[in-house]
Amino acid sequence: MEYLVILGVTGSIGQQTLEVVRQHPDKFKILGVSAARNIKQLELVINEFEPAYVTVLDAETAELLKGKYPTITFFSGEKGLETLATIQ
Repeated sequence: MEYLVILGVTGSIGQQTLEVVRQHPDKFKILGVSAARNIKQLELVINEFEPAYVTVLDAETAELLKGKYPTITFFSGEKGLETLATIQ
């Protein structure tokens, strides 16, 4: 099993990556994702793939999402992207 972190999960490359994961659920697990502004699409990804870590652009959005998804660790901003990119 390969664990993936997808930066920009709501963009076109991120969405294509999710398609590959859907086709091979026995080979890939989404560990973490990031999104800037498309929070509706991000929530669809969260609900489907249940990542352990999520980074969003601003701290306010991260706090709102923490209330909805208490089992996920949320980060925000540039520092959050750095943290997410180095998760193992």
